[in-house]
Amino acid sequence: MLSTAGGDTASALASGSTVVIKGHPAHAKTSEMVFEAIQIAIKKCEIPENTVQHVPGDSHETGKALVMHPLSTAVAFTGSQAGGKALIEYARQREIPVPVYAEMSSINPVVLLPETLGSNTTSLAKTFAGSVTLGMGQFCTKPGLFFALKGENLNQFILLLLEELKLISKHKMLHEGIAQAYEKLLQHLGTQQEVSFLSDSEKFTEEMKPEAIIAKVKAESFLKSGIK
Repeated sequence: MLSTAGGDTASALASGSTVVIKGHPAHAKTSEMVFEAIQIAIKKCEIPENTVQHVPGDSHETGKALVMHPLSTAVAFTGSQAGGKALIEYARQREIPVPVYAEMSSINPVVLLPETLGSNTTSLAKTFAGSVTLGMGQFCTKPGLFFALKGENLNQFILLLLEELKLISKHKMLHEGIAQAYEKLLQHLGTQQEVSFLSDSEKFTEEMKPEAIIAKVKAESFLKSGIK
């Protein structure tokens, strides 16, 4: 289960720790509802009522205050790289630093070998399309970057992938900040001379429902330019 009762909370409780959760403003009501369910479970299991606490708030200062509090002994975080790095810096600034267990956004590249593409093209295109659009691309495991050798097998794979992406139903991203970041990234890629789009890059976010875009770049240019 995600949100307030996610893996971070479960892991901390399993270790015997008490937990203070900062609710996320992008799904504040959901966080509160899940916390209410946790409270019911605490009563049924006859666990001390303050084992889990929930602090709402839409300010970054709330998170900073929780990290800096002298009674906090560890921090768990799942989210953006910028957010995770900020919490790590706060933890370092403490009189007694504490560990930060941060699962931040990352890219998990996929290597597609010619032999595999040639023998399993259709299945790979379907699987890859589903993976890169899972949760509208918001999952932490991001396979959105793939490396492959030029050739007919790759050309066929890309054609099939484009068709599969058209079949994926769109839905809203978690909040406006993520949708805006996606649009900003597409605009940035459009300024890179080495990058060419294989699908319509002008279709950004409609009601926070993004289009899946495919772009390509030569490996040599990718390494030299530091394109992200």
